[in-house]
Amino acid sequence: LSVEVSSHALDQDRMSSTEFDIGIFTNLTRDHLDYHGTFENYFAAKEKLFSVLLERSKKPHKFAILNFDDEYGRKIKVGGSVEKITYGLKEGDLRAKILRQGFAGQLLEIVYLNQKWEVKLPLVGEFNVLNFLATFGTALALKLDLNKVCQQFEFFRGVKGRMEAVKNTKGKYAFVDYAHTPDALENALKTLGQLKNGKKIITVFGCGGDRDQGKRPIMGEIACRLSDEVILTSDNPRTEYPGQILEDIAKGCQAYQNFSMEVDRKKAIEMALSRAQAGDAVLVAGKGHEDYQIIGKTSHPFSDVDVIKNFLK
Repeated sequence: LSVEVSSHALDQDRMSSTEFDIGIFTNLTRDHLDYHGTFENYFAAKEKLFSVLLERSKKPHKFAILNFDDEYGRKIKVGGSVEKITYGLKEGDLRAKILRQGFAGQLLEIVYLNQKWEVKLPLVGEFNVLNFLATFGTALALKLDLNKVCQQFEFFRGVKGRMEAVKNTKGKYAFVDYAHTPDALENALKTLGQLKNGKKIITVFGCGGDRDQGKRPIMGEIACRLSDEVILTSDNPRTEYPGQILEDIAKGCQAYQNFSMEVDRKKAIEMALSRAQAGDAVLVAGKGHEDYQIIGKTSHPFSDVDVIKNFLK
């Protein structure tokens, strides 16, 4: 049984009766400050899983699997009864080297102590390599057959809405990603930038209403700096006026001339796809796997993936 534990749940002691065997820390980026108030409080809530709950757990063998490429992963305090497995591309005991990469995926060399494995990972991006290492570290802790783990990953097609490639017959690359924070958007765009080979990147994104307003211009600047073209649109506007959210994002775009605004998300996605040529990449960010859009207090059926499929069929 596995569970993604939110910082809210940790802060509110909603996981205090759970006996954990393994805790995984992937990274920490700007998010949920509307609840935690400060980044320090956000980190403290996350750290609680490793410093308190794992230490308190009555399980006989307990592991903290930590991303040491992330500065907060290196800062986490782990209870004395918990064994650490650290991982990363640059830091950690468990390492990965990218031997080859492209839009179809990447070839990796995994090294742990004196052992090596070669893995064909059919996903793009360093973040997916790091996520694979977290999974591999879990397999180490569980004493699974690591050769079989590597073989099975060759058939893994990723998580819905996480840099999800939407196949089509038009020769255009379309990706849907849940990136809704500055760091996540920057990582997604840098990933595509490394693979574009002279082609264009067109980004469609917005920011959620009734949430952290401070990140909006930051994300606008990132999108314009790392894209050839940006179309600002609605995410889940909730009770905020959608046009004002776009204006807030646009404050970070003023040094650039490569952005436009279209409040209607469906129209914005179709606009980006129509402007893309064969070989170009369109990134639709912010909502990922969500199959709804919240306007006012009502959820309306909406899927970025479906819009792309219907337009490019």
